[in-house]
Amino acid sequence: MKIYFDKSLIQKEYLSFLAPLLWCPDFPLRWEDKNQIKDRFEYGKTLLSFSPQETCDFFVYPKYFRLDNFDELKWYSNDAKIHAKKVLVFSYGEIDDYIDINENIVWYKRATKIWNPDNEYCLPPFPEDLLPYNHNTIPSIQTWKKHKYSLGYTWYSNYVDIWSFFHYLFVRYMGMICRIPFIKKLLIKCKKESIYGRLINAWIGNYCRWKTIQYIWKLDMYDFNFIQRRHALTTYVQKNLREEYIQNLIDTDFPLLVRWFGNYSIRHYEVLSLWKIPLYIDTWAKLPFDDVIPYDDIFIIVPFQELHEIGQYIDRYIAKNQWRFVEIQNNIRKIYETYFVMKNYYTTIVQRLKYK
Repeated sequence: MKIYFDKSLIQKEYLSFLAPLLWCPDFPLRWEDKNQIKDRFEYGKTLLSFSPQETCDFFVYPKYFRLDNFDELKWYSNDAKIHAKKVLVFSYGEIDDYIDINENIVWYKRATKIWNPDNEYCLPPFPEDLLPYNHNTIPSIQTWKKHKYSLGYTWYSNYVDIWSFFHYLFVRYMGMICRIPFIKKLLIKCKKESIYGRLINAWIGNYCRWKTIQYIWKLDMYDFNFIQRRHALTTYVQKNLREEYIQNLIDTDFPLLVRWFGNYSIRHYEVLSLWKIPLYIDTWAKLPFDDVIPYDDIFIIVPFQELHEIGQYIDRYIAKNQWRFVEIQNNIRKIYETYFVMKNYYTTIVQRLKYK
C-alpha cells in the first residue's frame, strides 16, 4: 500500500503504523521485547511504501490525534481532498466525536457511538505477548475441578481509603458535569482535552470497576484472585509488580475485563495472548474486528446493566462449555495470532483498505 504523510508534522511522537517507513522501530514502547518489535518493523516494510501525494493510495496523519491538532488535521484533510485522497487517522478517546470522518477519514477509533461503521475500526495497543511467561504451554482450564473456578483481576483504585474516596466522588461528579453537552463543547472549543479526558475517563473507569467488583465479591461459588493497587500499571512500573500482574492472569481461570466506554484495553489483548477465557463486562464499547471474531462464543459476556446477575452468566457459560474449554482456549490464541500480532494486523489493515 502506498501512503503519503507530511514528515514535517512529526515531532517526537509518531505512529507505530508508520515506524517501518521512518527507520525508527519503537523499541521503548510498553514492555515488548526487541525481537517482537523488530519483527513487526521488518514486516511492515514489505506492505507499506512512501509515495508522493499524486500517486499514493492514502494520506496518513502522522501522529496520534489530539484535540490540540484539530485545526491541523482539518487543514491536512482539505489538502487530501484536493488530491482526491482519503486520510487515515489514528486516535483515542471521546474527543473523536468531533472529527468529521464521513468524507475523508477512514481509519480511526471511538468508544461507543458508531456514526460510520464502514470507516471506523478499533486500534489495538499491541502490548507484549505474554505466552512466553507461561513457558509456551497451554494454560488450559480443567474440565472438572476439585476446587472452585477462579476469577481474577489486578486493578488500581483511587478510593481505597477515606481521603481517596472523597477524591473519587469529586472526580465522578466532575466527570458527570463534563458530559453535559454545552460543557463538553466549551471544553472542546477551549481545547482543554487533558481536563475533559481525565475527568470523563476517571469517572467512568472507576465507577465501572467499582460496581463490577462489588457484585463479584458477593459470589461464594468461585475463588477470588484479586490484587488491589493504589496506582495504575504504567509502562515504567517496577519489574516485580509487572510480573505479579502477569502471574495473576496466568493463575486465573476467568480474568475479568472491564473496558468501560473505551476500546483501548491492554489487558484485553494480554488475556487473549495467554489463551484465557475473559469474563467480559459489556459497557457498550466497540470490540475490535467484531464483524469476524465470535466474541459471544469465546467470552463470558455480562451486560453492565445486568451485573446483579453476573453469577448466573458465569454458571450458564460453564455449564454450556465445560467440555469445550481447551477448544475455546485454542481458538482464543488463534484469534490473537491472526488479528492482534502486529505483522498480521498490518496485513488486515491493508486488505480492508483496498476496498475503500
